Amino acid sequence: MKKLGTVLAVVLALGASAPAGANAPINAAVFAADCADGTVVVDGTMNVFGGVGVIRDGICAVQMTPHSRLFFRDARLLGADVFLVIADAQQHTRVEALRTSIEFTGAESAIQLSPGCCAGDPEEGRDERYGWVEIIDSSLHAATVEVSASYASSHGQTFVKRSRIVATHTDGLASLRITASNTGSHGHVLVEDSDLRSGDAIRIDTFERGRTLALRNRFLSEPALIYTGPRGTCISRHNVPETPCVAHPGD
Repeated sequence: MKKLGTVLAVVLALGASAPAGANAPINAAVFAADCADGTVVVDGTMNVFGGVGVIRDGICAVQMTPHSRLFFRDARLLGADVFLVIADAQQHTRVEALRTSIEFTGAESAIQLSPGCCAGDPEEGRDERYGWVEIIDSSLHAATVEVSASYASSHGQTFVKRSRIVATHTDGLASLRITASNTGSHGHVLVEDSDLRSGDAIRIDTFERGRTLALRNRFLSEPALIYTGPRGTCISRHNVPETPCVAHPGD
């Protein structure tokens, strides 16, 4: 899967305007209105509680400063050809969605919830370790969906519990991916009691010394690829259909 955050780094470098994040709670409609400028900055804690927001077509790129947190609770975000992506997030950033629905119906839509992205440790002056993302009792729907933490760095933590994720794209790649520390180490992914559907493939994975767990899920499309990297641990149990861990397929 092509890393959307890497592409959007170019967009951000061109100077998109950015309304500042705030610690006071906002609702989904206010968050969607902030997206109209193209970029939302989370500095500290941004709580998006309740309400319904419609995001216009285009890119809503989220930037997160170190140690910041984006928390959706009982919120609903709607749109068509929308990219809602975390385009810049550094160390110890955290994203949580609780009883939240994000539904984009367009063929060119994307959801990328990826704290701790997008350049990784090799870029000078950046530290993107210890990203954390948690999706609980929620639903995500778009052409492509990525839920990841510290994608290109180490110690990412990704949790999906009692949720439904649907990705509709059919380009031959994994349009639905749940991952942590994909090119780093010591990532941890847990997906349990959830329904997952993809237009092509579902991937649940970590990389070197990672820990991947898939428990009691329903895979509503195939194939589902569940794996970890060298010296990692992979456990897949009680899923429907039963889907064993596989060797790391490479990217």
